Amino acid sequence: MNSGNSEYDRAQAAQLGRIEARLDALSDDIHDVDAKFDDYTHLFQFTPVQKIVYGMAGAILLSVLASLMGLILVSTGSI
Repeated sequence: MNSGNSEYDRAQAAQLGRIEARLDALSDDIHDVDAKFDDYTHLFQFTPVQKIVYGMAGAILLSVLASLMGLILVSTGSI
């Protein structure tokens, strides 16, 4: 009975060793990916896209204001 237990313990220890090695390799891979990710841009706002979106929003607001001004001027009879 004692030898069965020790065989089981050795098998379990070997399995835990393999699991630990896999975790170490996975940890190294995660650190590599993290290091590569740090090389990329850190900007949360991509500047060209931001400029395009702000320009489109400005154009829409300008057209709304121009149409409101046109309605006001037409309704008062100024034009």
